[in-house]
Amino acid sequence: MSALLAVTTAFVLVEATLIPSPSVVLTAPVKSTFLQLKLFSLRNMSQQPQIGELSDDERQHGEIHGCPVPLPLDVSEARVNTVESFRNSAVRFPENKCMGVRAFLENGNRGEYVWTTYRQVNERVTHFAAGIRGLGYKAGDRIAIMARNRPEWMIAALACSCHGIITVPVYDSYGPPDCQYIMEHSESTGIVAAREHLAFIKEVREKYTALRTVVVMDDNPGDKEFVAQVGPSAALYTHTMSQLEADGARSPQPEDHPPRATDWCTFVYTSGTTGSPKVSRSPSLAPALAPALAPPEYPACFGVPPPWLVTLSGAGGVRSWQGAILTHQAVLAGAHGIWGRQSFYPEPDVLISYLPLAHVFQRANEHCLLAGGHAIGYYSGEIPKLVEDIGLLRPTLFPSVPRVLNKIHQALRSGVEKSSPIKRAVFWAAFHMMKRAIMRGEDTCFPADAVLKSIRAKFGGRIRITYCGSAPLSVAVASFLRVAMGCYILEGYGLTETCSAATAMVNDDNLVGTVGQPEPGVELKLVSLPHMGYNVTDSPSRGEIWVRGPCNFSGYYKDPVQTAKVLSPDGWVRTGDVGMWVDDKRLKVIDRIKNVFKLAIGEFCSCDDLERIYQFCPT
Repeated sequence: MSALLAVTTAFVLVEATLIPSPSVVLTAPVKSTFLQLKLFSLRNMSQQPQIGELSDDERQHGEIHGCPVPLPLDVSEARVNTVESFRNSAVRFPENKCMGVRAFLENGNRGEYVWTTYRQVNERVTHFAAGIRGLGYKAGDRIAIMARNRPEWMIAALACSCHGIITVPVYDSYGPPDCQYIMEHSESTGIVAAREHLAFIKEVREKYTALRTVVVMDDNPGDKEFVAQVGPSAALYTHTMSQLEADGARSPQPEDHPPRATDWCTFVYTSGTTGSPKVSRSPSLAPALAPALAPPEYPACFGVPPPWLVTLSGAGGVRSWQGAILTHQAVLAGAHGIWGRQSFYPEPDVLISYLPLAHVFQRANEHCLLAGGHAIGYYSGEIPKLVEDIGLLRPTLFPSVPRVLNKIHQALRSGVEKSSPIKRAVFWAAFHMMKRAIMRGEDTCFPADAVLKSIRAKFGGRIRITYCGSAPLSVAVASFLRVAMGCYILEGYGLTETCSAATAMVNDDNLVGTVGQPEPGVELKLVSLPHMGYNVTDSPSRGEIWVRGPCNFSGYYKDPVQTAKVLSPDGWVRTGDVGMWVDDKRLKVIDRIKNVFKLAIGEFCSCDDLERIYQFCPT
């Protein structure tokens, strides 16, 4: 350890001569020198070996933690599929708002939100399902979906599930090679896509000849104009969505093979828990770096981290995809798990849909809202207009990720700092007044609410829960937004392999910095990692996080080797993440097994915290 600290000190001293002030923007020569130091440190690193020293049985297993709140019986007992869950709401709440989009105005701009009801969406699902069935698709076939979030995405997914057709989401940001691999590997023979993706889907189709059906979404005026001008003769698509819906309305098809809850619902392609590395903290370095890693101030207090702590966010080159198989029960268990411990309004909640539906987190969110008769408003498709969309929609639920919340935090802080001294003083006085009220368990504080009202109005003034997943959120960001936005900032933890469900904070939990408690239907335990110094006998208990429950995936499609590495014989998902129990009930993620790198001197190090800190440093 002394040798490591000596190396650390040397690099810090070198860097101090290169970077005189953390507020100074790095010039090209300095950046070049800094990069050379990074590369030098990389040459002296070797990756940590795979964990093979001890078998699962030889490693110590901690106490199993569960949730006192159960899943709905029809989900836990596998009595309902995703379509039945939606249609139950269509029967109970036929005239409730279901899916909303901003109106298309004649001048090309977007207007207020217009809504379709549960009854209307159910009719579209039934008709499109019949149209797809009329093309010869049957239970077990695969159809991909590729588009930004819009009602047609979920309508297509639900329609496919009516006949047991497995959906394969494809991110709208993927290029032809990734799309082609996913299509071929999943054996998809059809795709429902937005018109902006048709050109390169044609390129994929030329190489993957099994792709026989390309359905273009055509709800929007621009889509209709495109279809009218191009037509199917251009070989960009074979059918339009409206055409298949009309065909299905004229020729209804019996839904004589509805999927069971335990049947496959979707393949979600991911790098997996064994895939490309992310980054996290090494325990051996924590004492030396504690001042730099401590919240709430990020860049100004210490400058740029030393170069031997190289931030590696993923391996370069060809991606290594794995298709996680999720059943209907897993999707619904994940959906109810995420929101199962939160309280909904007596009136229907409204959720803003902008996180990619190809990601299981957003898809689970929407299935949960659809199961309860709530409303989903889709963003306009342009991230720069997201705040405008939110202001018009006035959502009550705002699922998010750290990258988005970091941007909001930076924008709000920047606005405060640029204001006049008087306004700045009034804001911070109100901020601290509200913060003290929250710590007392109060949600309102009259003088502070009046000052902070303008900030909250930018987000519609009704958001009550911001649910954050996918990566750790800075404690300082969470604390600031909890006060400024006037809503709960709840972090959760999950994987694609657990349909995004594992743990979540609850509304009355003011202890930021954890990812909450086990969700409904989920069992969770820690398993010792002796070679990394994490043991369940530690105080507090620490180890690899294992998750079990009906939300778990069934394995990786066509990949039994990777499946065996992640899924234990008794149904536990080995997450590859390291956690510890806080107060014996809340989980805190503290490390990552495969993202630890070994220095030439024999010490392990990693840098998840520093990666997040880099986001706030000058570029």
